[in-house]
Amino acid sequence: MTQTAEVGRALAIGRSLWPGLPASQVAARLIDEGARSLGRAETARRAERKEALRRTAGLFSGAYPEGYLAELREDWPT
Repeated sequence: MTQTAEVGRALAIGRSLWPGLPASQVAARLIDEGARSLGRAETARRAERKEALRRTAGLFSGAYPEGYLAELREDWPT
């Protein structure tokens, strides 16, 4: 079997966790576990971003006066 050192280490861990399974099933389980782990990490990352947005929403409201943007655009060439 051709594999990298990293894949070899992952397969060795998988074989210790699931002894007696054929290599193809060990590889499939490792892929499944990796996908679930990445999915949980992505869900956590999104939740953190949403929380950061919630915490900072409106933080700078009132920083610019009413009509500031329209007034600024009046100076732009058309």
